Amino acid sequence: MAFVYLVFFALICSATAVMPNYSPAIQADGLSRDEIIEKYFHLGLSNAEILGFIVNFHGIRLSLRQLKRILRRRKCKRRNDQDNLEDVVCAIENELKGSGSVIGWSRIPIKTPIEEKDLRGVGLFDDDDLIQRECIKFCFMEIIQIELHKVARNWNTHRIRPSNNAESPPGRPNVLYFNPEILGSQDYLIPVDIDEREIAEEMCCTQPSPRGCSDEFNALAEMIMEDEGLQMPTNANEGKGLYITLLRLIEETENDE
Repeated sequence: MAFVYLVFFALICSATAVMPNYSPAIQADGLSRDEIIEKYFHLGLSNAEILGFIVNFHGIRLSLRQLKRILRRRKCKRRNDQDNLEDVVCAIENELKGSGSVIGWSRIPIKTPIEEKDLRGVGLFDDDDLIQRECIKFCFMEIIQIELHKVARNWNTHRIRPSNNAESPPGRPNVLYFNPEILGSQDYLIPVDIDEREIAEEMCCTQPSPRGCSDEFNALAEMIMEDEGLQMPTNANEGKGLYITLLRLIEETENDE
């Protein structure tokens, strides 16, 4: 677990939960009307939310009666046996007391095996070592970025309960943003000319490295990986293996010089 904390805190300042070109709308290529409706149903949307999405994103107009008939025909039923709230709270508290304290609500009670060794403890990471800081970013940033995007997508389908906070309206973030008319609001986006956007990006924006490290280290690591036939990691264990391997190869290169 300490390994996860180490990687997270080393990279948190560079990672972002902003998702690229995100839309909850179903890609309807090759799907029938009923299949599209069923997919929205399994996203947990209410009947009114489904009607809003299919008319705004697919041009399909249906009455509530027609939608219900389609859902019955496709055997799409909503659960009536909700879990007891006290049982849910108790389960979450138990998880937070144990090794599941870093897992999300969507994974309870399933636990993911976590690397227990601390890289600091075994001498594989030093905060003051520039090469090691760059290497840990190179090996883990894309993995963490993917996980952040998954968390954001899960959160966007989660229903926000009503509260006294006027700045936090109830509903699903996906619906609040992409279909505000369903909830009696409106789209406050302001269209911007493409030329104005490009000028603003050129003057004000600096495109960060997707791996969080410097361009120089990125080029060095890619060259070593190409020479050694290495691949970018797809999970934390592979990331750790690549991190150790790259540090060893870089140290051997320095010693050869």
